[in-house]
Amino acid sequence: MTRSFQVLVWCCGLAPNATTLAAAVYPFAVSGQWGFLDGMGRVEIAPQFQAANPFVDGLAAVQDRDGLWDFVDEGGKIAVHIRSRLMPRDFSGGLLAVSQPGPQGTKWGYLGKDGRYAILPQFDSASDFHEGLAAVEVNGKWIYIDRLGQRAFPGDFERAGPFQEGLACTRAEGLYGFIDRTGRFAVTPQFADAEGFSDGLAAVADSKIQAKWGYVDRLGKIAIPHQFAKAGPFSEGLAAVQALGTASFETWGYIDRTGGFAFSERFREAHRFSHRLAAVVRKETWNVFGYIDRSGNVRIPARFQNAGEFNADGVARVSLDTRVGVHPGGSDGTTWTGYIDRAGRVIWNSQR
Repeated sequence: MTRSFQVLVWCCGLAPNATTLAAAVYPFAVSGQWGFLDGMGRVEIAPQFQAANPFVDGLAAVQDRDGLWDFVDEGGKIAVHIRSRLMPRDFSGGLLAVSQPGPQGTKWGYLGKDGRYAILPQFDSASDFHEGLAAVEVNGKWIYIDRLGQRAFPGDFERAGPFQEGLACTRAEGLYGFIDRTGRFAVTPQFADAEGFSDGLAAVADSKIQAKWGYVDRLGKIAIPHQFAKAGPFSEGLAAVQALGTASFETWGYIDRTGGFAFSERFREAHRFSHRLAAVVRKETWNVFGYIDRSGNVRIPARFQNAGEFNADGVARVSLDTRVGVHPGGSDGTTWTGYIDRAGRVIWNSQR
């Protein structure tokens, strides 16, 4: 039976950044066929699929010649048959959120890695599992369930994000706060908007109109006052923030946990630090990314049209334009996608 899938986007407490690769083998393509290679650029699974997603939780979604998706293990063998025509989500905590049409409309449940339902379809919507719990929608309200499909604690919410560092961002009566794993509010609802915790701090907004963002600690105390137009998650002790009320294109900078700027340079775009490197667009590079270190020094020169975070193995996915030099505006050269290491060396690119 073919099941349908969809991706849900959460308004608060976003799940870990999707541009961060999670495994030691990575998708690559040759002549339109996808396989997987390791961090040294050696082929681990020969190209044979019409499409392939990165490995997450030990499994990767792949599409066969008939346009159907299944999951393979790191040996390239089909491990979970789902036979879906729509690209599925990733497994999270050993479970995969899936939807199934029925007489009462489409309902969501969870498959285990054996391809069988671990939690039968019964929810109106369902999020991925994080820290052993998942938010699901029932009759317009969100609750949390455990891996057995049982309600984790009493109470429901207007919005419900994933648990991160033991707390989850939720909305009640129009305001956001943070609950613990018992369902009690560790930080009472009081914010117009909020993101999940990272490095012990969470970004929160004081209003929906001309919002100013700051950060709170796990007790709800203001750690960094509301003063930014946008505020990213802390990672490796730094967070990217956007300044308020400036006419410059370079509005992004990095702050430390005191709220002070770690260095003076501002950027057009600024991503999260990983492996002590962050992808940024500097003033003189227009729309092209390079990587800086935690002191703001350039470590990998700007040449990428897109640049992801480095994963635990020190590999990042990038796209590059083959034109010579850096110019404003759009691309006038050939682009490729590929992977680089922390020194900026290309492990593999799609032109090979």
